[in-house]
Amino acid sequence: MRESFPLKGSLLRSPKQPVLARDRDWYPYYAAFTEGFVSSVIESYLSDATLVLDPWNGSGTTTSVCAQKGISSIGIDINPALTVIAKARLKVGECYESLGELCNRIISEITKRNKNEQPDDLLLHWMRPSSVSHIRAIQSAIHQCNTNGMDNCYSLDAITRANSFDNTCCFSYCALFMSVRKLLQRFTTTNPTWFKEPATIAQRIAPSEELCLKVFVESFDRLRNLISKSRVSSSNARFLTQDSQRLPFGDGEIDGVITSPPYATRIDYVKGVLPELAVLGADRGFLTKLRQDSLGTPVVRGYNQKLPSNLSSKYGIETLKHIRDHSSKGSPSYYFPWINKYFFNLEESIKEIARVVRSDGYICIVVRDSYYKEFLIDLQQIVTEIMQNLNRKLEKRKDYGISPQSPSVKQTKENENFRLPKESLLIFR
Repeated sequence: MRESFPLKGSLLRSPKQPVLARDRDWYPYYAAFTEGFVSSVIESYLSDATLVLDPWNGSGTTTSVCAQKGISSIGIDINPALTVIAKARLKVGECYESLGELCNRIISEITKRNKNEQPDDLLLHWMRPSSVSHIRAIQSAIHQCNTNGMDNCYSLDAITRANSFDNTCCFSYCALFMSVRKLLQRFTTTNPTWFKEPATIAQRIAPSEELCLKVFVESFDRLRNLISKSRVSSSNARFLTQDSQRLPFGDGEIDGVITSPPYATRIDYVKGVLPELAVLGADRGFLTKLRQDSLGTPVVRGYNQKLPSNLSSKYGIETLKHIRDHSSKGSPSYYFPWINKYFFNLEESIKEIARVVRSDGYICIVVRDSYYKEFLIDLQQIVTEIMQNLNRKLEKRKDYGISPQSPSVKQTKENENFRLPKESLLIFR
């Protein structure tokens, strides 16, 4: 059995991204840890790994850092918009100049494209039809300038086939994602994952073609400057749009894992990237299914309201009983089935992670505790008990404080029982 030991004196950096989106490593995705944190974990625990997995890859920090260090990696996320964002982060080394030429080609191609309008286009919830046609014209030009075999960029197939987009196409899509997000800025709220819909058609925005192009070019240049700081090859990174409960790998195929599952905070991660999914062509049916299938989803309609008989965490069972029997309105009818579903899906995912990682490989997971009323939901203990049941020993735990200015914390500070949560890195072997 190959042995791997933490580097002496190594410093595990904080996983938290800056509060302001403009100061982050890459795309302004809400749930992301820093490149410096991932780098420190790799140096401490995975320096001899040849294949690293992140089953909740999000915006692709793990795969990006692995590429910088020459380590092969696989990034998985159930959300196809995040697959595109993560792939776009890895453009080949000579990208800076070639991306500038690509932007010019896209702009020149727009005048030749038909400005198709789709009656069920989700962008119509915020924009007038004329403005939506400007966005779709840019999208058509992106496809025309990238050889990815996608003829119909408006169909639902474009989402399921996001895995086949090459990195250049994904980069162009990211610029369009960021453009739409900027144009929709007036519909954002204090909740970092929520976009309002205008109450009337008159309140929809109508950015001109000139403004849409201007914002697109600005977004393209901003991302191009970010990516120029880290010119790494993408040949050793793979990306899949896949559910973490069904990992497509053999037993022991993976050397190690660095990841962070969605937290038990009822954050709607799907709605957090609603503009991006709208650009990809998602319809309401797809969004409904994606929200139902995502870990941590607040959607619980029809879910089992009985205590699970197979949850391996004793503390998790106690937590479920407490929430079910709590006197607060909505505890048995909503909050209990929600956390019940979360625990079940999380354990199924952890079982898959433990299965695919070799027996002497490190599994590095960032989790955060939370509160239901006055009761602590100690997710660190729950994950540890599940892992121990799978013969994975907790080798190290490092706690990090959460800033009171964190958007998710600000949402709950008015609760009379409020206490700052803890975020922790758990290392299993």
